[in-house]
Amino acid sequence: MLSLSGCADESLRSTPPLPVPKMLFRPCQAPDYQVRYYGDYPGYVAELLAVIERCNGQLEGVRKVVESYTSFDNEILSSNNNKNKEKQLKVK
Repeated sequence: MLSLSGCADESLRSTPPLPVPKMLFRPCQAPDYQVRYYGDYPGYVAELLAVIERCNGQLEGVRKVVESYTSFDNEILSSNNNKNKEKQLKVK
C-alpha cells in the first residue's frame, strides 16, 4: 500500500466515533407463543406489537447517534474546506 504522507492535512483527521449505548443493541425477543384458544390471540398480538415498538425505538436511537456523528463530521469537513479555499485565495 502506498502512503502519501506529504499530502496529508492534519485538519482533516476524522473525529473519533461516538459510543452507541449497548442497550440499543439488545436483541428483541418475541414473547412465548402460549396461545391455546382463539381468545388468547389478541393478547399475544399486543405483546408482539410492543416488542416491535421497542425494537423500532432502539433503531431510532442508533439512527440519531449515527446522524449526529455524520452531521458533526460534515461540519468539520465543511469548515476545513472553507479554510483551504481562504488559503488558496491568499496565495493568489
